[in-house]
Amino acid sequence: MSDDVLKNALVDLKMYANVESSAIISNDGILVTSDMDPKFHPESFAAMASVVRKTALITMQTIGNHSINKLIVENRDGSKMITVCAGSKVMVTAMVNPDINMDSSLAEIIKAAATVKSYFD
Repeated sequence: MSDDVLKNALVDLKMYANVESSAIISNDGILVTSDMDPKFHPESFAAMASVVRKTALITMQTIGNHSINKLIVENRDGSKMITVCAGSKVMVTAMVNPDINMDSSLAEIIKAAATVKSYFD
């Protein structure tokens, strides 16, 4: 599989899931690829998303032997940052608008994560 598979997964998110911007990020916070405006500093976004995921993971493990499949952070205006784990190495994180259909957008993000996972397996 080529790297185009990863880029296409993110392009599809923008097209089908009303995603404003998205990124594929290693669990360590390294940006693999993104579909976001460079003025938003994709590398800084990747590091922040990784810290949020790791903090949530530590919290879940503290309350029991739990892992994380997806993480949703919502802003006051209803916009969301949705992170879906794509195997043990990477995650797909998307910023979505407040007026989305959450079920269909989440389904598309999960589908993209499955594509990304198959790339890294």
